[in-house]
Amino acid sequence: MIRIGAATRDISPDGSIPLCGQTHVRISKFQHDPLTVNAVYFEQDDRKAVLVSCDLVGMEQPMVTAIKKSCFERYGLGPHQLFLACTHTHLGPYTNESKWVPPEVVMQDYLQEIQEKIVQAVGQAIAGAEPCEVYADSGFVEQMGFNRRGILKDGRGQMYYGSWDPDFDRLEGPRDGEVGVIFAHPVGKEFDQLKVVITSFSTHPNSMEGESFVSADLVASVRQQIQKTFGDDVVVVYLTGAAGNTAPSDLENNPERKMPWRNESGWRRSGYYLGSEIVKTIAGTLEPMKDPKLDYQSRTLPLAIRDYPEDLDFSKIQRGMEQIFVDSREHWSEWKKNNAAEDICLSVLRIGDAAICTNPAELYCEFGLAIKKDSPARVTLVAELTDGCIGYVPIPEAIRNGGYSAFHEWASSRFEETAGDKIVQHTIEMLKKVF
Repeated sequence: MIRIGAATRDISPDGSIPLCGQTHVRISKFQHDPLTVNAVYFEQDDRKAVLVSCDLVGMEQPMVTAIKKSCFERYGLGPHQLFLACTHTHLGPYTNESKWVPPEVVMQDYLQEIQEKIVQAVGQAIAGAEPCEVYADSGFVEQMGFNRRGILKDGRGQMYYGSWDPDFDRLEGPRDGEVGVIFAHPVGKEFDQLKVVITSFSTHPNSMEGESFVSADLVASVRQQIQKTFGDDVVVVYLTGAAGNTAPSDLENNPERKMPWRNESGWRRSGYYLGSEIVKTIAGTLEPMKDPKLDYQSRTLPLAIRDYPEDLDFSKIQRGMEQIFVDSREHWSEWKKNNAAEDICLSVLRIGDAAICTNPAELYCEFGLAIKKDSPARVTLVAELTDGCIGYVPIPEAIRNGGYSAFHEWASSRFEETAGDKIVQHTIEMLKKVF
């Protein structure tokens, strides 16, 4: 039997904050919906693990390390037992300073409050643990999470270049419509008296990304739909799947450039559509796991920084984004000299015949599909932006095609072309160890 606890804490700011997620700084005017942290604790014999989902754009390594240190000191959790994921809202706070982020937009006092609330949520989840029945299955949606990279007739790749443009040729890659769901209720309770729902879907969760208010964006709408069905007490741990190249914009067969999944109405539609698929999957999963095993693995993987090509074609850069690429070209050699490779953390968490596979990248969906294809688990969830935030890991073809999220730019895309394949390989190796 597995004991499970779950907890939620509100991490919304008290007032206006600078919003992270665009190339310019926005100041929030109001709060559209709350930012939350959602934690789930698993315990079986001497094994303990906590999975946390935070409504943040990402979490850099210093913040990850600080939270894990506090959880070890208070609860005895080792760093390999705590998994810190971010949903990737573009309507929340800046979480770190960098070469591109001035220190005045990073609200350090507020970030300290967020860290403390994350640690408290972990403690509350541990304290509320009880024997539970665990279930898992997958749904599928035909819409949302569209591939957001269009290929022009001349072979260039651009983000959000769609069939409304005369030079549009095709999409660069696929989408992943699978909706993975793991859920649990206390032993002796009815199927709909849920303690926690864990779900993963491969899309940038950004229906309203360019607005000037605080919001968990698409995730909040999905969470609300689930809680309308099962009650406000159910904790919803939303994980963003491999979504580096997927988003709410449909580029294909859309000459009129209709955007039904964008803006306020698209936010509501997304909650109804994706949330309802999650609810349907829960209602249709009739049998709990029998004697589910809890296990986990983590490993450190070094990723090399790729060289900056001397003949890089700057015509492959989208208009309006030239400067960030120029800055990288001027400083790449210097930066790489001081940082030729970076260590990243990969993890897998086994819950019965289901698995959650984590990585710190904005991982292209091709790699998420590859992990699922070779996974020994019956149900496999992928969680990107977990235990770090290292930027995009694109497919090699995208690097050659150019465009944002693939082109050589230090903050967003700097790793070797084989980085994604290595993440897949090492994730599968860990899965085979725990199954």
